Amino acid sequence: MRRILPIFLSLAFICLAIIGPVAVYAQSTAPAQQLQPATAQPAASAAASAPASASASGSLDDKWVIDPDVTFIGKNARRAGLLLDWTIKNYNWACVKKISDRQCDNSNNPIENYWRIVASSIVIPLLLVVILAAAIVIIVTRGKSLTIMRFLPRFIFVILLIVLSYSLIEFIYFVSDLLQGFFLRTDIAKACPPDCISQSDLLYVGWQYEHFVGLRKLGDVNAESAFVSLLLTKLTALTYFVMIFLLLIRKIILWFFIIISPIFPILLLFYPVRNTGKIWIGEFFRWLLYGPLFAVFLNGLVYLWRHQIPLSFDNPGIGKQIVFPTAVNILLGGPKQFVTPTNSINLTETFALYVVSLIMLWAVIIVPWILLQIFLEYASNFAPNDTAVMKTLVNMANTRQVVPPGGGGGGGGAPTQPSEGVAISLPFAKKFSTPSSFKPTGAAKEITPEMALAPASYNASANTEALNVANVKLPTMRDIAKFDAAITTNEVSKQQDMSRLGQALERISNPVSATTITTRNQAQMQRSSIVQQSKQGNVMATSILNAASASNRGVNNVSNQKVKNMLSQMSNPSTASSANREKMTKLNAMLVKESKDTSNTTKSQLASSILSVNEKTSDKEVEKIKSQLSQSSKNEVSASVSSAITKSATETSQIQGVIKQMANPNSVVKTSDRQQVFKVKTTLEKASKEGNDLATSILKVNDKTSVDEIEALQTRIQEAKEKGEPVATEVAALAQATTTNLPMVNRVQNVNKEDYQAVKDMWKQNYQNLEVPDGMEGNRSEWIKDDITSIDQTISLLSSTDQNKVQDGMNQVSNLLPFLLMGGFSQTEIISYLKAKQEAAKDVSQILVKDDEEKVSVDAGTKHAAAEGHLEATMEEDEKKPENPAEPAADKPLEDPLDKADALEQNKTDGTK
Repeated sequence: MRRILPIFLSLAFICLAIIGPVAVYAQSTAPAQQLQPATAQPAASAAASAPASASASGSLDDKWVIDPDVTFIGKNARRAGLLLDWTIKNYNWACVKKISDRQCDNSNNPIENYWRIVASSIVIPLLLVVILAAAIVIIVTRGKSLTIMRFLPRFIFVILLIVLSYSLIEFIYFVSDLLQGFFLRTDIAKACPPDCISQSDLLYVGWQYEHFVGLRKLGDVNAESAFVSLLLTKLTALTYFVMIFLLLIRKIILWFFIIISPIFPILLLFYPVRNTGKIWIGEFFRWLLYGPLFAVFLNGLVYLWRHQIPLSFDNPGIGKQIVFPTAVNILLGGPKQFVTPTNSINLTETFALYVVSLIMLWAVIIVPWILLQIFLEYASNFAPNDTAVMKTLVNMANTRQVVPPGGGGGGGGAPTQPSEGVAISLPFAKKFSTPSSFKPTGAAKEITPEMALAPASYNASANTEALNVANVKLPTMRDIAKFDAAITTNEVSKQQDMSRLGQALERISNPVSATTITTRNQAQMQRSSIVQQSKQGNVMATSILNAASASNRGVNNVSNQKVKNMLSQMSNPSTASSANREKMTKLNAMLVKESKDTSNTTKSQLASSILSVNEKTSDKEVEKIKSQLSQSSKNEVSASVSSAITKSATETSQIQGVIKQMANPNSVVKTSDRQQVFKVKTTLEKASKEGNDLATSILKVNDKTSVDEIEALQTRIQEAKEKGEPVATEVAALAQATTTNLPMVNRVQNVNKEDYQAVKDMWKQNYQNLEVPDGMEGNRSEWIKDDITSIDQTISLLSSTDQNKVQDGMNQVSNLLPFLLMGGFSQTEIISYLKAKQEAAKDVSQILVKDDEEKVSVDAGTKHAAAEGHLEATMEEDEKKPENPAEPAADKPLEDPLDKADALEQNKTDGTK
């Protein structure tokens, strides 16, 4: 809308400037026989009488004079009406030779002949270039990015599209013309042409162009009325000219599109130019569909005008009373108005009717364009993989896979399908171990409870239903690698899928945060449905809820006030509570050491910024620090600071969640957690009766309690816990029990050995091709070494038996944690992903070291050759230099060339070292 309206307004301004109002030059009094007013009404047969008081003997205000401007505007309006009739009647995309009103002979179409020239002169050479380029790509990449078996079917398909392009587009044009002809006819029983919608069905300009003479009534009393009448006439002509322009330019553009149609398929063949082809196709359909949409709206407008516009314009004084005098002999009237000198927009109702009619005509012009723009924007952003149908198919395909004997870590790792029937897990599988096979050698393997439960949890329909309700896609291990790379690069273009998924999870986690009422209601319905499915045992729904709750773990999602409090404690550990003082002291020491490290100014500046945080620090500065922490999350100190902040925020949110659960225990999803909540609530009620203020405050929490009150209550609980108060300790323990843990077995999808190899290959390319992330002042080698160290630390934390360390490891992967939980990835699978990424980093690091060694050896060889050349040149100069006879030879120091060569060699060696 913002792009289109300025264009139309600019066009209207230009046209008005060209045919705008000018000074009136009265020439002479018109004779009575020339005072023949024109009509502007839908009924072509309507006649108008001459204006009254046309005699020269009346007063000056009653005299009619010939006016050249009125003549000009009237003739221009008539020209526009005639041209509009011709344009609508000739709506067909092509008509080389007209045989009758409804039949054209296009057998010798020049467009088709030129299409052949384009196909033979441009397309065939381009196809040869395409074949040569494909051959070069296949040879250079050795079939890794493109193979003959992949290229050949596409190439054959492109050839077929090129050959059939003219016939295909001609058929599309024919269908478009059929739709236009159906809606452009005036009656369902008639045909267009000849019975097409014309100006007689719109705002009729019915006078004769050749004989029209413009008349105007003199006097200041009539000036405003004359101006308005001429303005409306010019707007009517402008409206018709805009309609004519768009319909004709559409037809011409379609001619050019069919001429270059053989080039379209070539653009779709290769990825670099595929987006260009999509844009071309989008513009093609914009202009193609504009005609049928315009015809539909125009037909609807005529229907409304013939029956009744749904507005009331009735007035018993129409044709009898005059408020706005008739000042020119161009009589104007809206739909179903019979115009006369006393019924030409002379009343408010008739004037409003004409203005509304003009607005409706402009709506017919603009609305199809707006609708097509919306459709094309949606089509350009349309992702087939995000549709409900594709999600269903993909998820059913994923969930139907069965882990082969030996698990995903063995042999081929390819999913297998049972030959017949479906196996059902035994109800006593948790209690008994069963041999996996009977072999003469005695080899046997126990089926663990996790292995027994995992296949049974793959419920395709239930998982698909949960994903469809949440409007998200199940992330695979390869998607995790893509998300991780997007976070590393901080490029918005690469974070679209991740951002879309993250926003969906945030809406499910906190529906109240939605900006509009519609979105908020939709999010609340989504969350209620997913919670209900999770209560029924749907593993996918539970994974979505865990991912949604983990979507708030990142530093960017923590409030500025919370971050400021944590950072101020790090800068001044004495202000921290006794429980956190030791941890804050360690972080303070790390930050002080980092701030003094001059090898990396970015890290030292960030550490200095954190150490300077206090209560007076502004939100803008806190936001800047949060952004820097997110970008430098690979740094050990930054990761420790971020982990401390997110861990504190997580504990706070957990306690707040438990406080809210006390008000409504039935909202808890898991049965075991619900029972614990009821147990703690009973304890709180007992303590409240005994006079415990903290327990009373917790029990008073309800849906209307503000966030600030809950945060204050949470602070009281933490302080009471440090003092050893039983009620606070029990509430904090319940919050700790509700912590989201990583699953031991992936019950959502299968991860094969090939997935880890794909992750490794992807990260090899990323480490070689991606730009060094922001915040890293070193080169690529140092970035990769930092990643190796950071991954080692994360793997160590996740592999620990201490649950607190595991939580710290989860905080270090907080950016990816929501997607990992949603994919159902187990703790072992996440560690395997990190190991695959680390192996890729080590491989690339070795490659970079070898490259550096080769560069050093090449540089050393170049320096050695230069030194030898310099030695030879020096020896030649010494031989040519004449001895000074005034100086005795015995006093001159002797220089041995071998000593000089040894000195140069020594300098070269020292330089290399």
